[in-house]
Amino acid sequence: MLKQLFSLSLMIGLAFPAFAKHDTVSHRAIYDLKINKSLSSAAVKSIIGRTVFTMQRHCDGWQTIEDYAIAFGLEQGQTSFISHYETWEAMNGSAFSFTVHENDSANDFNHFSGFAHSNDGVTEAYFINGEDKTMTLPEGTVFPMRHMQSLLQSARDGEKFQHAVVFLGGDEEDAFYQVSSVIGNRQLTDDSTINFGQLSEDGYWPMRLAYFTPGALESEPEYEIEFDMQDNGVIRSYLVDYGDFSMRGSLKNIVPLLEPDC
Repeated sequence: MLKQLFSLSLMIGLAFPAFAKHDTVSHRAIYDLKINKSLSSAAVKSIIGRTVFTMQRHCDGWQTIEDYAIAFGLEQGQTSFISHYETWEAMNGSAFSFTVHENDSANDFNHFSGFAHSNDGVTEAYFINGEDKTMTLPEGTVFPMRHMQSLLQSARDGEKFQHAVVFLGGDEEDAFYQVSSVIGNRQLTDDSTINFGQLSEDGYWPMRLAYFTPGALESEPEYEIEFDMQDNGVIRSYLVDYGDFSMRGSLKNIVPLLEPDC
């Protein structure tokens, strides 16, 4: 579930040459998680949790780390989930690596790690999970930060729709998705109880991303993510919709992080 919770944040990257005047900033943000809606048929009835997301620029690429703990209230009982998700992506979008640790209250532990790279238009992914596996990704596949940066540029250019194949890592069975994005008009920021400090901007872009399993025959996405994002890469709030229930992430605290003088 980790990618569904925060893939939107992991898709934010430093401005590439075409986007040079819009720099994404290194920061650490804390979000509280709670249920947004739950249909009568949904197994999940309540949610409480917190996630700490760190995005930091290094000289050769961007590192993202997300640690979160969440408890799901079920019709009968409760289950909890703890996860650590760490990625690195090259500045030019040519390489990507990931490590995932997951643990739930049923004492199930999962570990996923691997890397991917693009060369001459061919993207290969390698999964190191006991039995090493290799996967050739569809032509044009992009990594998360490059994808989000292209979404921001589309927003600035007035484009409303975008489609892409995005590699997120994790379990090889759901490591990449076809993502259809809808971009709203730029909105002015309203008064907020959050102190953004130097990370504050006077506007944000509302976006909604639908994640489809490649080759799936169903018309409904696996999940959707809706969020408000500033030009500097700060996500003010987000919502993850699984169909029969949805979850909202509310920003509680955010601080800038030092960046290297490369």
